[in-house]
Amino acid sequence: MMKYPPAPRASIIVPAYNVAPYIGEALGSVAAQTIVDFEAIIIDDGSPDDIGAACAPWLNDPRFRLIRTQNCGLAAARNRGISEARSSLIALLDGDDRYQPEYLSKMLERINADDQPDFVTCDAVSFGNVAHDGEIFSSRYPQDEPITLARFLSREVNIFGLSMVRKSAIDSIGGYDEELRSAEDLDFWLRLLLTGAKGGLVRQSLVDYRRRAGSLSHNTAPLMRDTVTAFAKLIAHLPAGNERALAENRLAEAQSLGEFEGGVDRVLDGDVPGGIFLMRKSGLKSDKAQWRAALWLMSLIPVLARPLLLYYRRP
Repeated sequence: MMKYPPAPRASIIVPAYNVAPYIGEALGSVAAQTIVDFEAIIIDDGSPDDIGAACAPWLNDPRFRLIRTQNCGLAAARNRGISEARSSLIALLDGDDRYQPEYLSKMLERINADDQPDFVTCDAVSFGNVAHDGEIFSSRYPQDEPITLARFLSREVNIFGLSMVRKSAIDSIGGYDEELRSAEDLDFWLRLLLTGAKGGLVRQSLVDYRRRAGSLSHNTAPLMRDTVTAFAKLIAHLPAGNERALAENRLAEAQSLGEFEGGVDRVLDGDVPGGIFLMRKSGLKSDKAQWRAALWLMSLIPVLARPLLLYYRRP
């Protein structure tokens, strides 16, 4: 009878799209973990660059696997990786980020603590963009326990996305929503917290988070459209009360920001009057004298609109 190796302590899911220059650092950080009993599942999401060649140095190690798929987006890539996982604990890593060497040991220690949380998050530090190098995630986005839906909606607590989650908890909500091409993380945590899932926190920076132009989070207008969808889905399952009111406020904020950034896009595409109309209509930044002055100046001298907004959109 064939004997199968025991399940690893954690399955690390690494979606990869247009990250060939960076994924070597990501996989190197996995190989450097102080816990060696893991598997790393890399999903080449139909990437136009050569992910296979970039991963090749690690593929002789049986703990690393590369799976190639058609391009279906980050949510689908993560779902595919999770479906292939042999561990009951799923660790998330993006192809352009890095783990600190103690990521697995610290996260496993917390998720296996007496209170048995359904997921564990940690702190992170930014790199790759001089303006943000060394910035600690929790310095801008507070982290604390308990992690509840109401506290998450009110921004009292935040979840850094490259967390560790029990596979059973992921399965209970059907994984990531593959209809979303952005905001899939937000939607995932909202749906998980809606089930009453219990979260834990490691109060330590265990991930190096790369900040770079061209990443999904940099494309604000489409991100806000999917953010609106995520909150609308949540609201459909909430009765009247505090959580619903908080979710409705967050949805309205996302709508305003999406309209404002859509206006910026229109200006950059050449429609200065139409873009400025949308920016004003959004109501966003209307309380800021410098933005009222900037919109007036761009209306008066349209040729200034593009350079001013390119400066606003700088990485």
